[in-house]
Amino acid sequence: MRATLKRIIHLRRSLIAYGYRPVACSGKAAVMGNWQRSRWSAAQMEGIARNYPDATNTGLLCGELVGLDVDTPDAETADAIRAMVMELPGSDRAPYRMGKAPKTLFAFRATEPREKRATGAYLINGAKCQVEAFGERTQFVAFGTHPDTGRPYEWFNGSPAETPLAELPEITPEAIDELLARAEAYFAERGTLIKPASKASDRGPVVVDSDHPWADTSTPRVG
Repeated sequence: MRATLKRIIHLRRSLIAYGYRPVACSGKAAVMGNWQRSRWSAAQMEGIARNYPDATNTGLLCGELVGLDVDTPDAETADAIRAMVMELPGSDRAPYRMGKAPKTLFAFRATEPREKRATGAYLINGAKCQVEAFGERTQFVAFGTHPDTGRPYEWFNGSPAETPLAELPEITPEAIDELLARAEAYFAERGTLIKPASKASDRGPVVVDSDHPWADTSTPRVG
């Protein structure tokens, strides 16, 4: 078995031991069916890695895990939204990941797992900006190589590989909704709405409506 494959297997087993649910990905695409409801064991990691040797990226299934994604390529906008995130309780302990800076994703633990929420998408200084809170049946790529930059995803302030899920700072649905509302207002003042957020009927203000291929909860596209 090649060394790279061994490292991937070890990483995924370690993530499972820490309470996460890893998903094998090729670039931004999950390679196995029904990944949205997967709960694979550590013993299955070697077989999955052998059967899908090109799926060298590793995603993390959300639900109890929340990926708070500042998906804003515009640097000034990213700084402003990150400042809002840092006002959340426990945010100073939240590991955060960067793949294509200044975009940033923060890892939190949900007090109440629920579906994904997101702001609308706005065009600001020529860049599409949005904030997304990944929830049940969605995932984000946490480890591997970013397909656009060709460089590894980087974690700061810790990472899921060294921080158990149970030790991540908690985030409430109310805190998520308030952050999204603040971000939406910021975007609306400075940009042009190009894709509105879907409205939930009775589950909260916003549900998935994203251009990201990995936001689709019915297909294996991820990122």
